[in-house]
Amino acid sequence: MSPSTATRTWGRAVPVRTGSKRVIVGLLLAAVVVAVILLAQRLPAPDKAPPLSITNSSDYAVTMEASGPGQDGWITVGVVDANTTVVAREVVDQGSTWTLRFTSQGREFDGYDIARSQLASDGWHYTVPDEIGSQLAEAGVPKSP
Repeated sequence: MSPSTATRTWGRAVPVRTGSKRVIVGLLLAAVVVAVILLAQRLPAPDKAPPLSITNSSDYAVTMEASGPGQDGWITVGVVDANTTVVAREVVDQGSTWTLRFTSQGREFDGYDIARSQLASDGWHYTVPDEIGSQLAEAGVPKSP
């Protein structure tokens, strides 16, 4: 007959060393963070275009975005209020051909290409195409405040 569990002497359990596992995981995470920081510092910064002035002579505020060849990614160049000119600084250079698109009042207008050389010869000035404002007006879209 076995002794009652109330009187049985239990052996000491071997402690689980979760603290050491946490230390190892913490050290690995710290090493990954340091590696990412070091690699990011070695990556070249993207080329920047000179400051780009954008004139919008329409009655509608527009957001201008740009992409390079292949339209892999779009960057916001600037938001231009109605009947104003803004200067966009720190714009990533999109290469030899810039593809532009504009958004206004929830509508998108795309397919505007301009050569970098043309922007340079225009003194890094771009005028939002008049047809954007015309199309919005013809559609009965209210003017921007």
